[in-house]
Amino acid sequence: MSYWDSRLLLALLNFVLASGIGYACLCRVSVMSGGSTRKLTRAAYAVLFMAASASGLSPLLFREWPSYADAMLNGAVLLHLISTVGAWRNGVPTFAKSGPGALT
Repeated sequence: MSYWDSRLLLALLNFVLASGIGYACLCRVSVMSGGSTRKLTRAAYAVLFMAASASGLSPLLFREWPSYADAMLNGAVLLHLISTVGAWRNGVPTFAKSGPGALT
């Protein structure tokens, strides 16, 4: 495998991982609303979506090939998002909701 083949495969892997992050962010943003979700949570997912898009498209946007560290970080973020799917399955989880919590 040549140098350019390995660069292209790494760029493809990084794009796939970043696309997974973007999809997870869009799924979570779609269940949020302005009145029921903390502003910081909404901002965090918006910024994460933009950063994942920039990372996945870095060869086109910045003329910069992704490194192994980029792919590993995107993989770790995607793994974290996948591991918390259960909390988001029925809507916004308690820790992300705005307003007063339930009395215990």
